Amino acid sequence: MRSDSAILTCLVCVVALTVTERSPSAFAQQAGWDSAETILYKPPMRGAPAAGCRIGSAVRGEELDNPKLIVLAPDRGGVTSQRQPVLYWYISKLTTRPIRFTLNDELRGKTLVRADLPTPKQAGIQTIKLSDFNCELSPGIMYQWFVTVAVDPAQPSKDIFSGGTIMYQEPPPDLRTKLAAKRSTAAVHAEEGFWYDAFEDTWKSAKTPGAKTLEQQRLSLLRQVGFGASESRKPKSVLDGELELLRYIGK
Repeated sequence: MRSDSAILTCLVCVVALTVTERSPSAFAQQAGWDSAETILYKPPMRGAPAAGCRIGSAVRGEELDNPKLIVLAPDRGGVTSQRQPVLYWYISKLTTRPIRFTLNDELRGKTLVRADLPTPKQAGIQTIKLSDFNCELSPGIMYQWFVTVAVDPAQPSKDIFSGGTIMYQEPPPDLRTKLAAKRSTAAVHAEEGFWYDAFEDTWKSAKTPGAKTLEQQRLSLLRQVGFGASESRKPKSVLDGELELLRYIGK
């Protein structure tokens, strides 16, 4: 098992992503979408994480055959209205190497979950249900979560990992009314600042994952939190995996 100190050591070589300030309507115009099919994410102004970003290990030359990992999380920290949210992550190809999930309580310096994940049956977006680990988030605490592929158990520095942050906030009293009154629950959650909930809505509501509107909403949500912001960069890094993710969702 990978230790907390090993994770912290690996953070020295993270790649931090820069958020591009662009509106959903700008995304829609560039992609040729109907602007009505996009949603607006409004980061929460109060109680939101003040720090924290999406991070990932760089892809070195000898590791190009290994999968790329990307946690689906806002670059500047994200909020959920659920004590046991579903977390989403992406893997570019299948692997037989161990894959692990880690959830840390940043305030108390504790690791709440460290467990092996089932081997994905296909590449693409995967899910982690906190309810499977009998774990609940407490309000107002920033949690950091990681997905890691152990390339060489004897050399943790070679691990491939991606991580993000999440915070639980108690939903406002009128949220249930807003959700019942509006057709798109994803739009409501996004407007209220609950990015994780909005993304889950676009995923679980799709009886056919290829539904055009839901795909466009997911892509819009990802772009609004920094995915694909550095498309002109040439070096091989986790950013290349992000562009691959955007193509996967938007195709």
